[in-house]
Amino acid sequence: MIFLDKAILYLTQNIEKEREIIEEELEFVIKQSILNYLVNEKEFDINELSDLNVTLVIDFENDEINNRKKMVVEEYMFEINHKNGVLVRTFRLGTDNEHFIRNDLKELENEIDIFENGIGVPVKNEI
Repeated sequence: MIFLDKAILYLTQNIEKEREIIEEELEFVIKQSILNYLVNEKEFDINELSDLNVTLVIDFENDEINNRKKMVVEEYMFEINHKNGVLVRTFRLGTDNEHFIRNDLKELENEIDIFENGIGVPVKNEI
């Protein structure tokens, strides 16, 4: 996995933080994971990558039946350029949508698709 496993781990450990803090820290976790993937696995030169942006607007829904809290991605943007060309540009901002991910980054595309549907995290029982 590129970033999804790290996002789930982060949420599991930090689900009680304020939403704004989670958004900011989760954006950082995802950016770092994608950068590591592009440099280490896809062997892009880090100096040729630019405009690595991940922006999230999230909210949470309680699932009392399953004792889970689900992170809902309301808006998002992933954008990465390589040598002044677009590698990734996918977003949902209000009613605007765009989706472009270069063909050789299918694994990243799949994770973004899963991520945009939200992540359920078990809630700790209070005693």
